[in-house]
Amino acid sequence: MRFARAHRAPDPTLAAATTFTGALLPLGPLEVLVVVVAPTLLDAAGECRLTVAAYHARFGRPVVLMGIAPYGSPRYFGPERIVPLVAAMPFELVPWRQFTYGAPVYMLPTHPIDRTTPEESIELASADLVRDGHWS
Repeated sequence: MRFARAHRAPDPTLAAATTFTGALLPLGPLEVLVVVVAPTLLDAAGECRLTVAAYHARFGRPVVLMGIAPYGSPRYFGPERIVPLVAAMPFELVPWRQFTYGAPVYMLPTHPIDRTTPEESIELASADLVRDGHWS
């Protein structure tokens, strides 16, 4: 007879680091994160929106996606007021670098732990019933 193994939560200290190529560009009071993505991603607007939202949630700043088209010129996706500013910068002058970050640590909801024994629980429940007049 085989017993199923108990499910264990993944250890956040063992999460692999993720890297991506990008740049942090100061645009006035904002610091914009430009993330290099596969050019095919830029063809799917829905996926682009999800990717921008994920990077924005992770890094807390405006995000612009950039992909190199097959003919060699960059294409951008992001907030419509920021993309023209990023696109106007000379590509060669953008300070590209590798960013590394760990997987986000998700906090599971916590519940109060009942530290009473089963016998104590029965006694407490019985006392409640007697007190409320449901059982005598």
